[in-house]
Amino acid sequence: MTRLSYQASLEFLFNLEKSGIKLGLERTLALLSAVGDPHLGFRSVHIAGTNGKGSVACFLNSIFHHAGHVTGLFTSPHLVDYRERIRTGGRSITRSDLRRLIARLGPAIRETGASYFEATTVLAFEHFVRKKVETAVVEVGMGGRLDSTNVLSPMVSCVTSIDYDHTRYLGRTLSKIAGEKAGIVKRTVPVVCGMLPAQASRTIRRIARSRGCAVREVGCDARFRVLESSLDGSVFEYTGLHGRQTFEISSPGLHQVANAATALLTVDVLSEQGFPVPTDAIREGLLRAFWPGRLHVLSRRPLVILDAAHNAAGARALAKTMREIGIKTDVTVFGALRDKDYGKMLKALSRVSGGFVFTKPASPRALPVLRLKEAAGELGLKAKAIASVPRALELARRECGRDGTMLICGSLYMIGEALEDFAYGPARVAVC
Repeated sequence: MTRLSYQASLEFLFNLEKSGIKLGLERTLALLSAVGDPHLGFRSVHIAGTNGKGSVACFLNSIFHHAGHVTGLFTSPHLVDYRERIRTGGRSITRSDLRRLIARLGPAIRETGASYFEATTVLAFEHFVRKKVETAVVEVGMGGRLDSTNVLSPMVSCVTSIDYDHTRYLGRTLSKIAGEKAGIVKRTVPVVCGMLPAQASRTIRRIARSRGCAVREVGCDARFRVLESSLDGSVFEYTGLHGRQTFEISSPGLHQVANAATALLTVDVLSEQGFPVPTDAIREGLLRAFWPGRLHVLSRRPLVILDAAHNAAGARALAKTMREIGIKTDVTVFGALRDKDYGKMLKALSRVSGGFVFTKPASPRALPVLRLKEAAGELGLKAKAIASVPRALELARRECGRDGTMLICGSLYMIGEALEDFAYGPARVAVC
């Protein structure tokens, strides 16, 4: 395929979105085969889960980086810039490297009929091989069993959390959702789980047992206790497979400590598999890990906090963290997609917000602001509505004043728009 401009290369990829979500591994395997099976060229840790999988992936990537590994990190979706999805050494793929990859893989992508996410997965794996990545951390896009990343033979399979999301595709019970996530479990490959509901834990353990896999779970095989927590981060005690230690992360919130504990248990299990990581690298990796858009302080005066909570479980975790660190917002800018349980999200957030400005993310799946206004009326919440995200942010700034507090959350699409409004580019940031 002729080398396209950077913008034309992106348009080639984004045009693949028109085909929608395609579940199954056939096209991914065909595309991988056509370009030399790059997924066989590096070690990997494979991560599924409803929430927290990006944060766990970021922690692990940072730990491996500080242990001296050449690292690859594949996550989704991006917030502002497509290049955020594919990182080596904590830094986003360059525009020139992305152009070269698309020029090389473009004909095979067309021939195999690969979807946007399938093509992106293979682009990432090919990039990892070209950059001589030793250890890659790969986040599942959706579900697990039929996700295009599920072609890997990882060192460890990890399930961070199970809750209700994408129920149209994954099922309407925790057991069914857990079964889809557990689709990443490979025969005899150890499994690490975060803190899971009992029903989900039983399902994953049953599937793992049938495939001869050992299972380690936070809350059973490892425990943690928060010692200090503020908007600047948390100090916690972790008791795992090799004793008790104290660690620090730069992310606030009990749920982020739980994510860090899941990453630590994964490192414990890797050490049992003959893949040790020095304690100093673990300590430095946890502290230096930074995941944009997650309890992200964009401004101190006024205090502007942005978070990627985009489902009911995420909103509950966000509200709990805000209460723990003693912050109540003057105004919350909120927008959501139609398929989310926005009523439960608003109910959780109402406990930490003095009022709302509703807006509409730039997505064809966005929920109309009038629906949010109706939900606010039923809950007795004070709310205004402006469909444009930039104008909603402008109104919220006025309402906050110089000394107020603003929270921005509800949709990853809206988070991306807000980051652009604040002139913040996640692709320019090193995450470790």
